[in-house]
Amino acid sequence: MSFDWKNLWDVASQIEAIWGWAEFVFFVLTYISYLAYSYYRAGSFLSRVLLEPGAGLRRGGRKMWLLARADAGLLFGRHASRFSAARRLAELEILAPAEKRPNRNDYSRAELDGYVKDLNAWRKHRSEREAGLITSLQAELRGPSSHFETSGFDLLGRCIEGVSSLLKGSKSSATYEPPHLKSFSHLDENRDAIRRYFLTLKDMDPKAELRFLSETKIDIGYVAPLILLTGILNRFDEDGGWKHILENYRSLVADDEPYSIETRELRSFLFNCWLLWGPSISLCSCSAWRCPAEANASYLLQYGYGDENQSIGVFWRSDSAPDEMESNQLLLPLRSEPDTVDPRIGILATARLAVPAVLRGHFRWGPDYRPDQICRAQQQVRGDPEEPNSRGGRVVLECASNRGLIANRSTLSSNYYSAYIWVIFVICDERGRLFYPNANDAWKNLLCFFEHGNIADATTFQALKEYLIAKVNNSLSEILERERILGKPIKIVYACALDDTNCSAEGKTLFPPSSHERVEPCASLSESDRTRLENTLSTKKERIVDILAEQILTTDISGKPVHPVLAEAVASGHLILPVIANADELDWGEVNFSSCSLPQIVDDFYHALGQPGT
Repeated sequence: MSFDWKNLWDVASQIEAIWGWAEFVFFVLTYISYLAYSYYRAGSFLSRVLLEPGAGLRRGGRKMWLLARADAGLLFGRHASRFSAARRLAELEILAPAEKRPNRNDYSRAELDGYVKDLNAWRKHRSEREAGLITSLQAELRGPSSHFETSGFDLLGRCIEGVSSLLKGSKSSATYEPPHLKSFSHLDENRDAIRRYFLTLKDMDPKAELRFLSETKIDIGYVAPLILLTGILNRFDEDGGWKHILENYRSLVADDEPYSIETRELRSFLFNCWLLWGPSISLCSCSAWRCPAEANASYLLQYGYGDENQSIGVFWRSDSAPDEMESNQLLLPLRSEPDTVDPRIGILATARLAVPAVLRGHFRWGPDYRPDQICRAQQQVRGDPEEPNSRGGRVVLECASNRGLIANRSTLSSNYYSAYIWVIFVICDERGRLFYPNANDAWKNLLCFFEHGNIADATTFQALKEYLIAKVNNSLSEILERERILGKPIKIVYACALDDTNCSAEGKTLFPPSSHERVEPCASLSESDRTRLENTLSTKKERIVDILAEQILTTDISGKPVHPVLAEAVASGHLILPVIANADELDWGEVNFSSCSLPQIVDDFYHALGQPGT
């Protein structure tokens, strides 16, 4: 009996063929699964960051289709490239938010034509915006730092252009400019989306660097040597903030009776109102503003547009060591800008606190910084440490020390940037002891006065400081006289001001109001006019506390004080200003009222305000 080798060979060939097909099918299924997972991962990131829960596959698919239009290679490209492209698209959408679709229910039947017109305009804007997003995304994909291997080819756009050319004889063109930061208010409105971006990134790619991939250029901002304290409405959100003020605050001060009810109500209202939207404090050279050497970081500066409440922190980073030279260069116009020279008398005008600048950097989310990467005085940037995922964090623009500053734009700016101009005093008993010596209640000792004004124009800033002091003089005179008459004499001690940290001997205000400098005088004025203006302006006090001291010591033509109550209070030690009297003899223990301590004092107040049942 012979063995049929031929049949065996045929069986083996069939098995080999089947195995080859199985390998092919397995490869195809694996690749399809790989693409499906990759698409799902990128689409999931976009949906979680940009869309509300339950938005549906259609809207999520539209986002993915934008990626495919921007670069056909992403349809079959590497997994990492597709996820990075999704990140960049999310960043571009955050910086250039879409307009809201018109709501049919906002229009009456008679306004139906207006609704159709607005809807068509919205659809046109959406198409133009998407074209702009694709153009910007293509530029990002082709950028030298993108690490993409694809070429950035708009598949659908090229097809549409080709068909349009055949039908109309011309190419369609999108007039929409590449997306950029429209305004700081848009950035603040999208703070939730930025927060979701980083929370989602940490969840889906724990090893990723926690910053935007796209570098952003901003040419609409003012930079100031300040840091914004978190306002009540931001700390508790707008509805919660008002609720705490109206329901909780009253019980916190209802039993405070160390002085008259009138003074208590005025003090509590001014402190509440001063914190409502958040004031700013000046930078200092003390230890509260220094980061550990190994953190390779400097302090943050304020960068905003229009108002301090529409600002972000600018963080300068160096690969080797903290680089404060960039900050000094950025703020140089505060001290020596040529156009601040008064041509009438040939001296520099009074100080300002904000200068326009064009910056570029990468956005980050404040809570993602480690505590040792942010100095102690600016920890509010990181939000509430007990709620790391809360909305309390801030957006930070992180700039490289060698390329963050593009240009100062003083000649092209509007010279308008507003902020609270403020001064704070401490209320003590007649012997100089604090009515509330507990550090957690330090905020109850503060008496605030403030004025909202432009700090980017020297003349306006100076006038508003003087206007503020005029109000302070009247209020302090009334408070001191009332408490004396009621038999509850008090001491009022200067604490700090916007332009003066009044820190210990360890530190000083980093960017104090500049001193006048002589330049060549203007010859067009008469000698008498030039002398009169020179004597008036060259002796102007620029620090808020100096203006206060000068006005208190001013006398009329008969030699009597213009503010007799304050002059007598200074003489008797019931009003203590550092430029007139020495407050070092006051023993307040560990409680400090320099502006460097205000972040902690404000946090203690928010903790008390947010406690249920208070």
